[in-house]
Amino acid sequence: MSSQITSIAVSALHPFAGNPFESSTADVAALAASIQDSGIIEPLVVRPKAGRYEIIAGHRRWAAATQLGMEEVPCLVREYTDEQAVILLVTSNTTHRTSIPAGEYAIAVKMMMDACRHQGTNQSDATAGERANSWVAKQLNVSVAHVKANVRTAELDPALLHQYAIGRMPLSAASALHDLAPEWQRQLAKFLTDRPTKLTYAVARQLVIAYKNRQLTQESMQDLLYPPAPPCKPTNDKAIRLSFDPKALRPFVDITASPDKIQQEILRLLKIALPDAALSDE
Repeated sequence: MSSQITSIAVSALHPFAGNPFESSTADVAALAASIQDSGIIEPLVVRPKAGRYEIIAGHRRWAAATQLGMEEVPCLVREYTDEQAVILLVTSNTTHRTSIPAGEYAIAVKMMMDACRHQGTNQSDATAGERANSWVAKQLNVSVAHVKANVRTAELDPALLHQYAIGRMPLSAASALHDLAPEWQRQLAKFLTDRPTKLTYAVARQLVIAYKNRQLTQESMQDLLYPPAPPCKPTNDKAIRLSFDPKALRPFVDITASPDKIQQEILRLLKIALPDAALSDE
């Protein structure tokens, strides 16, 4: 693969189409400060496209350079197929970024899986998908199960995927919800939007089981998401225990008497002080 490093005008670069990774304002500002001090040490990776250059690796560096008003940036120019570009885009970001939002990561993993499958893979081959899963897992240094869970999550209805992205459920729950029909996914997303709550894996599984058994309704979904609070346990009067500082009781009762006599004297005094309360108990 031929390549060359050259300076390219910032205005001649454009982001990768469908790039799932967003650059936060804080990240770009921090990178801009670093570039101002030391320059761009690692060139951007780009490919020629439609008379301009499409960024494959280096979106944050490009944003920082734009913020600084730089006219040119160093770029490594290479010819990439769409599949090669996607794979490099995902691996570059997952390698160099310390934190990636869950929703962005799920979409990126699915993009990489799709690109891997399209690279000369016979999609009618039943083992092709498993080979792609294993290869992607190795490239991202994660388990095959983690790859599958993220792909399933990325295929959720966009409204429900958003609920996962903002932290309303763990990956395990989001992956399980893939088995719900799209209309039920949208209904679930509406519930979570209107009455935000944390959805656990256990509840997600119950929703899926109810759906597969044709027992899922809006009412049953709502009951699973928002179970009624357990009734308050009635207070057992015999379990009440009161304690007093003897010195505080000395002006009112004989603290040398037995506990029963002290209790009787306290009750006698209370009935005198609160006659209405005493009458209401009779």
